[in-house]
Amino acid sequence: MNEHPEHTSLMKWVRQRGQHYWLNRRSLKSTLNRRNGGLVELMYQDGQAQIERVTHGPFQVVPLHRHPHVDSYEFPLWGSGEIWINQRKYSLDDRRTRWRPLFISRKTWHGGCGKERGGAFLSVQWWDGEEPDGSVLEDWIAK
Repeated sequence: MNEHPEHTSLMKWVRQRGQHYWLNRRSLKSTLNRRNGGLVELMYQDGQAQIERVTHGPFQVVPLHRHPHVDSYEFPLWGSGEIWINQRKYSLDDRRTRWRPLFISRKTWHGGCGKERGGAFLSVQWWDGEEPDGSVLEDWIAK
């Protein structure tokens, strides 16, 4: 799937702002994830673009799923855990993992789990053909 040029520009803008900017920025709105108790905070929204900061507690699991209307870049912010993308497993630890995004298309099955410290990531989203009406949590298909 081709990445949308405006989405790529947004990802670069997020990267330039830096990890500490997004760690310390006040959210516009927050939502409790009823699936696992994590927190999802709306950080930015403009047209088809949306940015959410997602926080998980220690050992919380996010089951395999996909978002049929959303492509995203996922930036690790802090903590430790794993992210599963299709059949691959990536270990995340803020002591080793750089401020580098992982691209996840709307067709990609993904999930993950927190380790002993839990963690947070920034989800830089591009919604397909529509403006977001709520959180990426509402555009969810479980495997």
